[in-house]
Amino acid sequence: MAIEEILTSYNRVLKNLAVNENKIQYNLSQYGVFSSTESILMECVKRGGDRQKIHELLRELSMQAWDRVAKGEDNPLQETLIRNKDLQNFLKPSEIDKLLAVESHVGNVHEKSAKLIKRVTEYLINEK
Repeated sequence: MAIEEILTSYNRVLKNLAVNENKIQYNLSQYGVFSSTESILMECVKRGGDRQKIHELLRELSMQAWDRVAKGEDNPLQETLIRNKDLQNFLKPSEIDKLLAVESHVGNVHEKSAKLIKRVTEYLINEK
């Protein structure tokens, strides 16, 4: 009964769901780059960078960018990282750009989502 109630609620939510793709893109451009800095750290360390120094650099640059975002400005972090000479000792600007791409951080979410949608759809069809 609990699962049925969960799926019924899920169905109600989906029927009324409005997806604003422009807002999603905006949020990803403003905030996604912060979570992507982990890949920069890992790649710099693989190439001989000092983990603590790179981590501190990324933290400082991220906090500066966060202050700008908090003031309603566009997030400058990606450009700041691409132009940073310390990071360029380990990565080319094009590599930094690629590592920060939000699209590269979704893993197999597309497959998992498709599988979930299929299962829920089958349940809802059989419910009727």
